[in-house]
Amino acid sequence: MAEQFKYDAFISHSAKDKPAVRELAERLRNDSLRVWLDDWEIKPGDSIPPKIEEELLQSRTLVLVMSAHTSASEWVTFERHAVLFRDPTSCMSLDGCHQARRRNYVAKDELIF
Repeated sequence: MAEQFKYDAFISHSAKDKPAVRELAERLRNDSLRVWLDDWEIKPGDSIPPKIEEELLQSRTLVLVMSAHTSASEWVTFERHAVLFRDPTSCMSLDGCHQARRRNYVAKDELIF
């Protein structure tokens, strides 16, 4: 039996990268992907850490948007650790600041929409 996921992609990012991330999320959603983005899914009164953990479990893949701000984001670290042993993990670099250890990494200028 195939796994059923609520989301195709959970987008993890630094709040400082919000404009670029929102654009990415909209483009993915316009391509009929079910996208989890904090602005769309976290509601007032939600307990954020358990909500994120649950939604990560219900997401086919984590899209880790990397930039100079990523390593300073406690939320990105939390989200990355929550799926550390799950595959696949996809990364996107906004500013070319990170080297890929695996080829699941894609730079912003390599994206095809």
